Amino acid sequence: MQTLLKKFTSQAQSRLLSKISLIKPKLKFTPFYISNVIFVENVSFDVIDYLAAPPGDFLIREPETVVLDQMDPPHTGNISSSFDTQTQWGVSIIEAPAVWEAYGLSGKEIIIAIDTGVNKDHEALRDNFAGGWLDTRYGSKEPYDNLGHGTWTMGIARGKTLGIGVAPNATWIACKGLGLRGGSEESLIACGQGILDQRPLLHIVNNSWKSENKTARYFDDVIAHWRAVGIIPVFGIGNSGPECVTADYPGNHYSVIGVGSIDSMDSVAGTSSRGPVIHSGLIKPDISAPGEEILPSSHVFQGSSNEKWN
Repeated sequence: MQTLLKKFTSQAQSRLLSKISLIKPKLKFTPFYISNVIFVENVSFDVIDYLAAPPGDFLIREPETVVLDQMDPPHTGNISSSFDTQTQWGVSIIEAPAVWEAYGLSGKEIIIAIDTGVNKDHEALRDNFAGGWLDTRYGSKEPYDNLGHGTWTMGIARGKTLGIGVAPNATWIACKGLGLRGGSEESLIACGQGILDQRPLLHIVNNSWKSENKTARYFDDVIAHWRAVGIIPVFGIGNSGPECVTADYPGNHYSVIGVGSIDSMDSVAGTSSRGPVIHSGLIKPDISAPGEEILPSSHVFQGSSNEKWN
């Protein structure tokens, strides 16, 4: 499929790429094939007019921005006495241990996170790192997490210590597409394309980020091409509740599993976003999972934080 996509986008983008290459001084630009888009940096209005001149069906626009929902305050309990052996409430309430025992399903597949990165030295995550890493934000060659959000979400998915992980035997790789202030459309599409190129093909992509624009469509092609090769995209629908019509993109997309949040009483969390989807009326979330007072991975690990840049 990648070969056909590359051929199609190469042909579709050739005229614009030729014009971009003639501009002086040289512009920095990045074409993608997973979505038929070209990102061009630091363009003036004159350059925009110049690029808009060729005939054809295309759109010139500003890229979308992406934000991270704020994490809950860390659990304040005595970690060593309270959490040494017990399975955390969020894992128990969805009956994950029963599935482990009855079906032997504890996650022996690959999960990838598009987030702020992952601290690969974390005690809950270090044993099952599958070796895949991409940093489209800063270009680092080794996994790190300068914020902690990605390490936390990966710990919830497959943390191996202190009962924090739903699929503790899953292996993981990661793409860092987000920083302290969120991220850009370009860095996230680059992650999406890197995931499509990953071999062996992945099973699940876990995403805990959202666009500031609920009606955005820029990640649709990425989602469609993941689905075409059997990759399941899972997105949180955001923490913009409790009002209705607050489900965020891409979690509000019809082809993703959009996840809401519940509390320890198995009730919908007040902060959890809700449907219906603003432009389609689609019901969201598709499923809800524990999302409040979750023991964060960063709070059970004493060691390097891998902190680097903002």
